[in-house]
Amino acid sequence: MPRNRKGHGTLKSLIWNPTPDSSPLPKPVAEFARFVNEQARHYTEQFSDNEKKFIPFPVLREYWTRARIHQVQRCCSPPFSLNIDSIREKYLRTFSTLVYCNYVTSIGEFTSYNLNDDRLPLESRPEQWPRAPGHDHLFDAVSEHQWLFFPLIFTDLEDRCLNARYVLPILAVSNIPHGRDEVIIRKITIHDSCNLLLPQVFTVLYYILHNKTLFIDLRSLSFD
Repeated sequence: MPRNRKGHGTLKSLIWNPTPDSSPLPKPVAEFARFVNEQARHYTEQFSDNEKKFIPFPVLREYWTRARIHQVQRCCSPPFSLNIDSIREKYLRTFSTLVYCNYVTSIGEFTSYNLNDDRLPLESRPEQWPRAPGHDHLFDAVSEHQWLFFPLIFTDLEDRCLNARYVLPILAVSNIPHGRDEVIIRKITIHDSCNLLLPQVFTVLYYILHNKTLFIDLRSLSFD
């Protein structure tokens, strides 16, 4: 059941201030931030020149032991209540986002409304949240940092309009020689944890006319 709405307007006073002039981060939060920054260097989108970073789910799963989640819970003042098993099973990427942007005590704003990993990343402010400055700040923080923990999951080859902030978890790109000047064919490799397609290697075809990309065709092919 959703929590009582009383006091929601003062949400900002219940969470750590993420601004540069705030007091030092709690140790478990600072340790996770360092871990993410170190790991992100190994996972960079190779499909474009924007060098977007992402953290694969297995990396988060290995890091967030029950003990580490409990440490985050205890470092709050006062400590807040959460179901560790539920966090690990349904909210691990959401929890990671909140810890990273220093809003972890707001986890209840997600668990109370079943805003789990399957319903993120958030592209608009949840309608369930009350109109209050504290929730506005929470949404701003989450919408900025969530993409690091929610890279695109490739599940089908249907047309889809993507938010420009999505990270494409493409680890390698190579050109495939062919005899047509109007088409660029590249073979791409997706991180295993984000690839539900078979086979796991497929091609991207760029159709080009007068140096302008007309459209991109993603095709699953077999390479032996």
